[in-house]
Amino acid sequence: MNKFGPLLLILLFFPRSADSQSVTVSPSATVQGGTITATWSGFSGNVNIEVWKGGSFWTYASTNVSGSGSQNLVTTSWELRGDYRVKVVLRSNTSVYAFSGYFSVSQPNVSVSPTSVQQGGTVVASWSGFSGNVNIEVWKGSSLWTYASTNVAGSGSLNLVTTSWEIRSDYRVKVVLRDNTNIYQFS
Repeated sequence: MNKFGPLLLILLFFPRSADSQSVTVSPSATVQGGTITATWSGFSGNVNIEVWKGGSFWTYASTNVSGSGSQNLVTTSWELRGDYRVKVVLRSNTSVYAFSGYFSVSQPNVSVSPTSVQQGGTVVASWSGFSGNVNIEVWKGSSLWTYASTNVAGSGSLNLVTTSWEIRSDYRVKVVLRDNTNIYQFS
């Protein structure tokens, strides 16, 4: 015995996995309706795949799946925001988990400039934020009139010469993602 009294030995045990868990997402940004791929590894048993908005659980992407794998997350109807994350949780010990980095879901952008020209003038259509190649459509009111270009990059611009266009005020440009035509944006 020492002058401070009996020696008290306290051992603390913290859950620790011999494996290193990781979660990644790719790409780190997509347009609404696009796809994010979550990939995870290093878990010693089956896991649950959760999607988080900011600091809060939002939904399960999958439950009771392998401790290493990947899953596509299709962002149709997701809110437009930049603070999504994927959390992978070991089912047999929920204190073992890993978070991905943040990813965002945004609206693609389409614009035309100028918005009014004389017949024969040039309008520049610009677009960005699409996750793959797109088709550029010109609409008269609520009807497709012509394809200005097809199978072009998801960001870019195109000169539209209006020589053969009717004189009217309801032209619009619609940019449509080729591999998922539910993803589009009008000017």
